[in-house]
Amino acid sequence: MRRPNKRNTTIKGGVFMRRYVSVLVAVVLCLMPVAVFAHSGKDHHKVMGTVLAIDANHIDVKTSKGSKVSVPLTGSTMFMRGDDMAKASDVKAGTRVVIETTEDGKAEHVRLPAAKKTK
Repeated sequence: MRRPNKRNTTIKGGVFMRRYVSVLVAVVLCLMPVAVFAHSGKDHHKVMGTVLAIDANHIDVKTSKGSKVSVPLTGSTMFMRGDDMAKASDVKAGTRVVIETTEDGKAEHVRLPAAKKTK
């Protein structure tokens, strides 16, 4: 009676493992650029709270922690209601907002709650 050759069994298993590891490494390498470029390079900061006042130059917000924050507005500040564009005139005192600012603290996006759907 002949003994099974352990070396051949190991080689076949080793080939499978090498292929598996190679495919896994290839997938990880393909997904790495996606994770790197997902952040646009701009450093966004968020201010969340209730609008106290707004004018053409700035918006005052009371945060959930109770502090008052004044965020400068620019000509390129975008106002959004859900996924739709909004106007600065849509922002009133008492409105809950999320303001995304740039590194220098100026408002880039002012996000308002989505409009309520009517039945």
